[in-house]
Amino acid sequence: MNTPRLISLTALLALCARGDNWPSFRGVDGHGIGTGSPPTTWNIKSGENISWKVEIEGLSISSPIIWGDQVFMTTAVGTDPNPEFKHDPTWGYRILREKDEQEWKLICLDKNSGKRLWEKVSFRGKPRQGRHSESTYANPTPVTDGTNVVAMFGSQGIYCYTLEGKLKWKKDLGALIGAPSNNQKLDWGYSSSPIIHRGEVILQCDNPRNGYVLVLNVENGKDRLRFARRGTATWATPSVATHDGRDLILCNGYKNAGAYDLKTGRVIWTFEGRGDIPVPRPLVSDGLVFITAAHGGRSLHAVDLGAEGDITPTPGDSKLPKGMRWWSGRQGSYIPTPLIHEGILYVCNERGLVSAFEAKTGKSIYQSRIVPGRGAMAYSSPVLAGGHIYVPNNEGKVHVLAAGRKFRHVGTIDMKEQIMASPAVSEEKLYLRTRRFLYCIGN
Repeated sequence: MNTPRLISLTALLALCARGDNWPSFRGVDGHGIGTGSPPTTWNIKSGENISWKVEIEGLSISSPIIWGDQVFMTTAVGTDPNPEFKHDPTWGYRILREKDEQEWKLICLDKNSGKRLWEKVSFRGKPRQGRHSESTYANPTPVTDGTNVVAMFGSQGIYCYTLEGKLKWKKDLGALIGAPSNNQKLDWGYSSSPIIHRGEVILQCDNPRNGYVLVLNVENGKDRLRFARRGTATWATPSVATHDGRDLILCNGYKNAGAYDLKTGRVIWTFEGRGDIPVPRPLVSDGLVFITAAHGGRSLHAVDLGAEGDITPTPGDSKLPKGMRWWSGRQGSYIPTPLIHEGILYVCNERGLVSAFEAKTGKSIYQSRIVPGRGAMAYSSPVLAGGHIYVPNNEGKVHVLAAGRKFRHVGTIDMKEQIMASPAVSEEKLYLRTRRFLYCIGN
């Protein structure tokens, strides 16, 4: 037997399987990069390149996740048969405090046909919190490790199921208030998605009163670690990276972006950002962590994984703290998480502006606007596959860009209804959630 060849083949098959799974918000490790080459054109009216579509009841901005032949997604279902994301022309949004009884669901579909395999009502009752009118009561994307699937519903609790839909455990975390730093009476709702790392569920529960990070055993839901996070609410999903044999929890934040020892919760490095409503997930590539936020500032930071202590840069000072590789105070993203591919950092912000940088140095490559005006608004995060970047916007248009050092707008597809959720990619297909439907796009 040719043992080295067998090992190499096994490793290759494992890598391919991992790439075809999309286990969490933004896929494997939150990178937002899929395998294969999904179509760059499709038509929902003619059915061109539409493999299937299914209607999903309720309202949610959570993304679909994929493991093997199963697609998992969440929703919150109230009494309104036609719920919508509502933009207020004066203030941009309203705080909704709905009093009707709702159902928080985890849904499992067959990846190849869209057939509903099972659904579970995790919680039934009145919402325990308010919500932003352009958001929902089911914002966090679920996560799976191939054995368990975990659905986080904020103040309605966290739930762990088998892939067959059997409830393993649940946990009530109490009120998780998502209020901005300048008005703690507002309640926009909870949005941070859970992640799973080496048998543990990690939750970033930042809020104005008593923010914390919680680490749970994925098999039984028991607490293993909880440590406090000073500062204000965030809506960002954490990430995990390993440096010098130590696992680090990476958290976005306004006054407290940073890295924590996963074993002990000890702060390894931290800095104060300039955007007071942190939403994007930290992104890791080639020993660097990229953290961005906006609202009150548009900061974009590139940090060495091996940094230590307070590394907050001083505006106007060309000398950066040790461990802060580079930063910009003007070109960050408010809501969408960036992408990194072949050494290029792509920041597609919520206003339709695309900025490309050399990831290691921060040198600008290009900056271009996809479309002007209100129609450019985009809250979902872009994904990349087959050399193309897919950028959905709030109006329901998906812009396709060519990856590379020159900006090239390949085309636009109109989905005919709002898109707030980030896409998933698996086996050369794009899984796209609009307000009412989940589409499987591919040949």
